[in-house]
Amino acid sequence: MLSSLLNLEISDVVPPDATKKTGARPVWERLALGYRILYAFAGFALLVLNVLIEKKVVDWDPMVAVWAACGVGLVALFDNVRLIKFKYDARERNAARARLYRPMFSALVALSDIREGIHVFDLGVSVFKISRVWFLWCGVIPWSEKRLVRIVRLRLSDSPNESNVRWTKGKGAIGVCWQSNVAVHHDRRADAATWGKNGQYPSEAQFADLQDDQKRGMNREEFIQTIDKYGEILAVPMVTPHKGEQLGVLSVDCLATAYAGPDSQSILQGEDIEAIAVRTARLTRDDVGKF
Repeated sequence: MLSSLLNLEISDVVPPDATKKTGARPVWERLALGYRILYAFAGFALLVLNVLIEKKVVDWDPMVAVWAACGVGLVALFDNVRLIKFKYDARERNAARARLYRPMFSALVALSDIREGIHVFDLGVSVFKISRVWFLWCGVIPWSEKRLVRIVRLRLSDSPNESNVRWTKGKGAIGVCWQSNVAVHHDRRADAATWGKNGQYPSEAQFADLQDDQKRGMNREEFIQTIDKYGEILAVPMVTPHKGEQLGVLSVDCLATAYAGPDSQSILQGEDIEAIAVRTARLTRDDVGKF
């Protein structure tokens, strides 16, 4: 099976829109849409003002219309430059995404080869970038904060879906890796056996009584959403080669269904597994900045 996988092209296993998001538009897109609507109104107002001045309906200096036209023209120039840059960056991102998939796919195959009996479809690799994310604070005020944003996810099976978790410092193996800048391994099988769907999801009171190393920095909704998905998660930092500046996090996960039980052998723990993850992070770090 592995030999046939190795002969596949990346395009055979990863659809072109594999990382395409659906749902509500990001805040910056909504702000940009609002700005362009205001720009259109400004252009219309400028036209009306010019007519009123020419017809002497208002006794204003004609230079008012001239300066207003210059202002609208500068805004239009800025908008066109921004659009050109966006299209150029989009091409760069698509090329970077194609390059990212190759070492990630090789990592999946290498991991399944090392751990006998583990199917490559049980494994997944994700790349997160440290980004400044804009959002509407209280639904009104534009605000920003640094978060880990998933830029690429590679899983050869259709499930599970991406976790709807806001990855901040200290949350899960991924957030702890960001916070500490060292490799982090979390084994969630024991907690899943007690608090997963085969046990009983914790109530609000029960969740409040859980230890910090059980909550992993998550709220109750995030805990319930993720507890049954993965048996283990390994996260390694992605850093620049010279200054050691952290760019993001690469995570490897294994489905909870791949294990015989909570006491069965670990799949993602070990120096050999970590070495593969670190090598993949090193091979993909140069393209993270394209996103």
